[in-house]
Amino acid sequence: STLSSSSEASDVYKRQGGTVGGQFYLSAMVAKTVLDQGHLCPLPLSVRPVFWGFDHSLRLIPQPNALFLGDQYDQFVHEYRGTNIGNPGSFSTDFSFVVFWPSTGEMEFSRVP
Repeated sequence: STLSSSSEASDVYKRQGGTVGGQFYLSAMVAKTVLDQGHLCPLPLSVRPVFWGFDHSLRLIPQPNALFLGDQYDQFVHEYRGTNIGNPGSFSTDFSFVVFWPSTGEMEFSRVP
């Protein structure tokens, strides 16, 4: 599903069982922001330092088929404009990770017992 506005995003995620203002909605907006900005650090120049010699390595042009964000935030997987975007969660806390199947484009959560 593609999201063109905040209200449309709210409607889509309500239908998918998410709650507006909840973690599912927040992670969906992170995914949308990163992919719409086309950069792994979509913050204004006034709040993030930029080393221009390597900034090109953070750009997402062309848009990837899959994107994994390594963060301590809860696990999530979303599809936005043809890109699967997921966060495996914190491996050091609960030994969880995401398995990506390139042939089908699916992501699934897994955990080391």
